[in-house]
Amino acid sequence: MAMIESYTETGKRAAIISAWGNAILSMMKITIGILSGSVGLLTDGFHSLVDVVSSVMVWVGIKISAKPPDKTHPYGHYKAENIASLFVSLFIIGAGVETAWESIKKAVSPEEIFVTYITFIIPLIAAIGSLILAEYKRRVGERINSPSLIAEGVHSRVDSLASAAVFFGILFSSYGILIADPLIGFLISLAIIREGYNIGKDSIYTLMDTLLEQDVLNKIKQLAREVPGVMEVSEVRARSAGGHIFVDLEIELSPTLDITRADVIRKKVIKKIKHEISKVDHVFIAIKPVEREEIVVAIPSKGPEGLKSEVCEHFGRAEYLTIVVLGADKKLKEIFIERNPFIEEEKGKGVSLAESLFKRGVSIVIVRNIGRAAFSVLKSYGIRILKAKDEKTVNDVVFAFCNRKLEEAVPTSHEEQNHV
Repeated sequence: MAMIESYTETGKRAAIISAWGNAILSMMKITIGILSGSVGLLTDGFHSLVDVVSSVMVWVGIKISAKPPDKTHPYGHYKAENIASLFVSLFIIGAGVETAWESIKKAVSPEEIFVTYITFIIPLIAAIGSLILAEYKRRVGERINSPSLIAEGVHSRVDSLASAAVFFGILFSSYGILIADPLIGFLISLAIIREGYNIGKDSIYTLMDTLLEQDVLNKIKQLAREVPGVMEVSEVRARSAGGHIFVDLEIELSPTLDITRADVIRKKVIKKIKHEISKVDHVFIAIKPVEREEIVVAIPSKGPEGLKSEVCEHFGRAEYLTIVVLGADKKLKEIFIERNPFIEEEKGKGVSLAESLFKRGVSIVIVRNIGRAAFSVLKSYGIRILKAKDEKTVNDVVFAFCNRKLEEAVPTSHEEQNHV
């Protein structure tokens, strides 16, 4: 909460500085514009005056968006910033239309500009001042994830270009090219209208919960997939509100997972996404059990003889794995015999093998003995672990499994493992 308040105060301070800066620039440009008769400088001054209102709107938006969620706004007030940006865009478009009309009238009846050194200096000062304000607002906006401040930064950057254009308009007019000043004023007005349209469009898209860019959605999907236990991400949606992102996910987990373990995985997904994407405020996750058309069973074995192979006494120390694929009716479909790729490792054989079996799509492991670490990894992935007792061969184990004669396994203690 303290960090949110800090960001809010930073944003409001930036909006106030912007308002005062634009007010000073506006008064300078309007005063010199009236005295010199430069419609370009005058319209640029009125544009800066509208910027003052714009900055005040941003201040109000940031202040409201900082309010905590309540009963009528359970997702917070973040969109207040987008509403503020929409109003700012309407002000900008209105100012652009007005300046365009004034420029047209001045072009029809051009008037000579009274050019002095101050007439040249003011637009240059305004251009530099607007550029400084633009960079300041952009940096603060990006740091606190404020779309209205970032939009204001773009706004000020256009102001800087507009003031530079006014300078050249006055320069041309000083050489007797009177049409240059209203023409530049008209071009500035078009830039103002276009800027207002772009800001308004982005605000409306956000208010209508338009999906974020595909690359953001892909990143969220990839982050969720990296969490152990997540078998697939079947759906991902994300929308923005103010400077925050709300995410809706549907993840697929093993149907053998209990509620507690499924909730642990859910929380890990939320934590990972929020850690990697700082703008994410809320992640809602729907859990969907994977519908399996076949059952993939892994049995640690002593040799490569398949169903005739003897069952190995310990999970991680098995030289071979017999992978048996059964249909939904538990009829044998396929058999794969694979050598344990981690047999030569000094430590962590069982853990490495457990992770490998998850990637292989194994849903059930049948063992005689298994260490606590490998047991925990398999459970975290939602893989069911059954215990083979008197069954000697893989074929015996498969028969016992199909007839529901196997019990749930428990991890073997360190002392018991040493006797295996």
